[in-house]
Amino acid sequence: MKITTEVCKLAVVNKCKTIGQFIKDEFVPPLTDKELEETFEVKNWKREYKIKEQTANGRKIIERLFDCRPFDSQLRAYVYTDENDSRIEKIEVVGE
Repeated sequence: MKITTEVCKLAVVNKCKTIGQFIKDEFVPPLTDKELEETFEVKNWKREYKIKEQTANGRKIIERLFDCRPFDSQLRAYVYTDENDSRIEKIEVVGE
């Protein structure tokens, strides 16, 4: 099964739900509960790019960057899949 943008966005939302306090603390002042809920909406995440990369150990991966639109490029998520785009290997959520 190929990993689609929608599958990635749902995985990002699920990740956000598990690291809510971390996301709140990435902002100064910290996000309110209502603001945090914006990260739980699939429609608020927009894919910026999808690229194939080679890791330092020579392994090929696919990286996608998603931006949480209500936060004006201040909250991003990186989704990494295997080179066949069949399995999500890692999700990172980062405040800018």
